[in-house]
Amino acid sequence: MASSVQVQHLSSDAEVTSLVCGSETCGLLAGDTRGRLHFYKPQPFSHWLSFVSHLTFFDRDSSGAESEHVAAVQFVSEYQRAFTCLSANEKTIKLWSVGQQDGKHRLRLSFPSVHDFHIHSLSVHPTRDQFLACDDLSLTLWHFDHPATSFSLANLKPQRIEDLQEVLLFAAFHPLHPSLVVYSSTAGSVRIADLRLRAQAFPPALELRSHKSGTHLDLLASVSGLAFSSNEHVLFAREIRSVATWDCRYPTEPIGSTLILQNERRLLARGDTPKFQIAGVGESGWVTGGMDGNLVISREFNQTEEVDLSLGQAYVPFVVSDRRSSQLFVAGKGQIVALCEDIRNALST
Repeated sequence: MASSVQVQHLSSDAEVTSLVCGSETCGLLAGDTRGRLHFYKPQPFSHWLSFVSHLTFFDRDSSGAESEHVAAVQFVSEYQRAFTCLSANEKTIKLWSVGQQDGKHRLRLSFPSVHDFHIHSLSVHPTRDQFLACDDLSLTLWHFDHPATSFSLANLKPQRIEDLQEVLLFAAFHPLHPSLVVYSSTAGSVRIADLRLRAQAFPPALELRSHKSGTHLDLLASVSGLAFSSNEHVLFAREIRSVATWDCRYPTEPIGSTLILQNERRLLARGDTPKFQIAGVGESGWVTGGMDGNLVISREFNQTEEVDLSLGQAYVPFVVSDRRSSQLFVAGKGQIVALCEDIRNALST
């Protein structure tokens, strides 16, 4: 099965760090450590446009520099003549409009900097009227029609930083139920908040935890990627060394767990905390990254196969999918790779 997946290398730019894919019309959007946005036209994928979104900024109030590094990107809306997208560096979020034909771009909005810590996740509401931003310790809700104000959904910062127990790693709206917000942390916790019940994400309506003793000191308990399957109740949680499959109707324990990384010593010897993403495919399939330039693909519980992307040793790819189509992309360590075959067909063969 793995050999049926065709791979197309789109970029070898050493600065590319994050990406997200849009519809078949918009193609692919990537950000890099120099504050630039890169756009790739689809079918076949090819580089189309690049421009600077963020610059290094010195904040006099905090006496610190805000890096231009693009930490998160998201497509927002698409029209026949133009589309809009979000980009964020450490603390500033911007909304851009880009012409579909001429590539002309303009800054539509620059949202006030209310984040005290590094932003790492952006998620646009399915109705396209608001979006969620997540940094290391907080969740913030923004509305496109009221960009001067924001609403805090959660703030995990303790009164004393010495009492810090966990750091947030990922957050997103549920793809089918936009009132639900799912987020994860270094404590091995997956939390689901229902904004219909209360206008706060913490404490959550539901908490899933496969590591009962997980703390901020337990690297292997971290959940850095989340993805729902086409079955709205099934959630895949990418932990550092494994993937836990949850049925949210039975939250006491995962219904399946698949080991991804065998060598824990090698992982810990890296000296950093890799953040693996995951993409759900169909009702029970998922795709995530490995340690050696490979993708790990699962069709059923505890059945995995690998796709060699020829990206070298000790390389950690990040997987991003478009829920509205079947495209899958991989990014990290200066590479962007597109899986050109319909991955759903590959998983069903």
